[in-house]
Amino acid sequence: MATRDTDGFIPTKWADSGDASDPSFSRVTGWPIAYSTAGGSTPERVVFNKLFKELSALAIDLNQFGSAMPWDALITYEIYGVVTGSDGDTYKSLITANTANDPISDDGTKWQNLSGPSPTRATLTGNTTFSYNGKEKLILILDPNGAQRNVDPALTFKDGFEIEVFNIGSAYNLIFDSTALAGVVTPGDRQSFIYLLTEDEWR
Repeated sequence: MATRDTDGFIPTKWADSGDASDPSFSRVTGWPIAYSTAGGSTPERVVFNKLFKELSALAIDLNQFGSAMPWDALITYEIYGVVTGSDGDTYKSLITANTANDPISDDGTKWQNLSGPSPTRATLTGNTTFSYNGKEKLILILDPNGAQRNVDPALTFKDGFEIEVFNIGSAYNLIFDSTALAGVVTPGDRQSFIYLLTEDEWR
């Protein structure tokens, strides 16, 4: 592989602190003929600044984020497009014409979270609930802390969603999905539970 002789491609945005202006003509048609014929107008410096600023900003984003650039509500993403959410996770578009659907609040129908599960650790002071985190799995590391505690699902979940519950306490049980499955996780133990959408139940 050839050695690059530069520190980076376009390290700073062109005219980032300079004056810039949107062109007075359509971006779709581009520079009008008036700017190219003999005696025509000279292209405005501020317009060049604006256009080069946008192009160099894009190049910088590609350098910094690779293909997973920050999600933008104004961009229409195609299927399999990859972005970085505001939570720092990486997401893949599951649909075409994916516009204004924030991946971090999606229910898993428009975006797939490609990042691994982030364990949640807590010392409980009462019963607790959990909700879908947009990923394939959720890991809960919980200390019941002086009493038996319920760990209950809330809202909707994607088919096949897995939750792994660790009971790191020494004396009391965790009861998973207390009103239906009532799965018992004893002290020092861990249990995995899967949500089945068609059956609308945890197993």
